[in-house]
Amino acid sequence: MIKMSHEEKQGIIFMCSLVVSVVFVLLSLTVIGLEAYVRWTINQDFTFLGGNGLAALVVSSSALLIGLSLAHRK
Repeated sequence: MIKMSHEEKQGIIFMCSLVVSVVFVLLSLTVIGLEAYVRWTINQDFTFLGGNGLAALVVSSSALLIGLSLAHRK
């Protein structure tokens, strides 16, 4: 078994949470861009997530970023 110090564990957790938050933000921006493109070119009433799904995705990614920034502050 590999022994890690507390600082190394915190660094790994920070990097994992940073990767997850970046993925969520990029996913949100991608869905927003694709939906805007489809609505602009094909169908004005089209939605990928339906209802308030896109807003929920953006709010949850924002909450994730805020929570991670509060959890990892010094």
